[in-house]
Amino acid sequence: MTTVLVVEDEALIADDIQRTLVRLGYLVPTTTGTAENALREVELRPPGLVLMDIKLRGKMDGIEAAQAIRLRFDIPVVYLTSHSDEATLVRAKATNPHGYLLKPFTDRELRTAIEVALHRHELEVRIATRERWFSTTLRSIGDAVIATDQHETITFLNSVAERLTGWGQEALGRPLSEVFVLVDPEGRRVPSPVAAALARSVAVELPPNTGLVVKTGRQIAVDDSASPIIDEKGHLLGGVVVFRDITERRELEARVARTERLASLGTMAAGVAHEINNPLTFVSANIDLSNEGLREAIDTLRRASVPGSRAGAIEQTVTQLDGLCSALSDASDGAERVRRIVRDLRRLARGNEQPQSELDLRKVIGDAVKLTAHTVGQRARVRLELGPVPRVKADEGGLGQVFVNLLLNAFEAIGDGRDGDNEIVVST
Repeated sequence: MTTVLVVEDEALIADDIQRTLVRLGYLVPTTTGTAENALREVELRPPGLVLMDIKLRGKMDGIEAAQAIRLRFDIPVVYLTSHSDEATLVRAKATNPHGYLLKPFTDRELRTAIEVALHRHELEVRIATRERWFSTTLRSIGDAVIATDQHETITFLNSVAERLTGWGQEALGRPLSEVFVLVDPEGRRVPSPVAAALARSVAVELPPNTGLVVKTGRQIAVDDSASPIIDEKGHLLGGVVVFRDITERRELEARVARTERLASLGTMAAGVAHEINNPLTFVSANIDLSNEGLREAIDTLRRASVPGSRAGAIEQTVTQLDGLCSALSDASDGAERVRRIVRDLRRLARGNEQPQSELDLRKVIGDAVKLTAHTVGQRARVRLELGPVPRVKADEGGLGQVFVNLLLNAFEAIGDGRDGDNEIVVST
């Protein structure tokens, strides 16, 4: 049963209203005739609703009292008045009352006004509770949240968003583009994800490697998604962007990538040593042969300079020198082979430190096959079927790492076996 406080400075009218309310099933323990007494009564025994006359004796009228009751106690107020002038209505509406009854009124009108006011107040309390719950939830989650209206004006941001962007509550009412500034790896401005979500009415995600420029100008790596806010009738109310700082995750991914490259290099170490030792062996042998041949050629030329020596000594020397040129050419080829192996290893070890460029996919695959040839060749033979493919824009070291990993994975998957029994096919 609802308790009603009647605030009416005419005693006879107050008593009449009290009897009517009791007859309608409401509790009316007391009535009062001044705003000051009404505030004290509400504070001591809060009622479920206040029937407030606008014109009251004393320093405070009913409109001022109703505003104080609404702000301090959140109790619904229904005005009772015989005055309906425009100025009074404007003042009364400013206090956001739950009802307005003109005297004289019928029992039915009184009951209707009270029940509508109670129902409206109940809905307001439920809505306010849900809003507080949602607000508390959004402020408590670990991700940053920024909400906007349909014009991308910021209406809400939680504490995580404040911390990441560097903007506080002064961001409210500002354009999202002023607070949430996104750039790509080259520093170019990235279009607003909320704008895309509003335009398509679907959730969208940021492109990879996107950075957020915070209020101080510093840039952090972020990952996010934006969605439109649509009510149950399908009306677009605004948008929301949820994002997080992934700087540490990016650094961890980079460390993992470096670890994987080192692991690959470790797996290939024996094979690379073999690949380098082979050319170094004949480089060394040809250099030794060249040194020995040069000494013999010098001795031959000295003997040829002695009077009476044979004319054929000159021809013999020319033949020796020609052989030396061939040996030195082989040594040069071997040194170039070592240089290429070292270059490929350095490229693989650098990984993503290289800028992207247009690459011949078949050449990158070929380099990966060469680097892993000795390791993979212990268990399987590699067959290449490299057909024509378009050029690709990529990081050569990173792409090479992918193919090296695939080949080493194949090597591990084969297990123990002979190269004549197993085959790895690489095709484009």
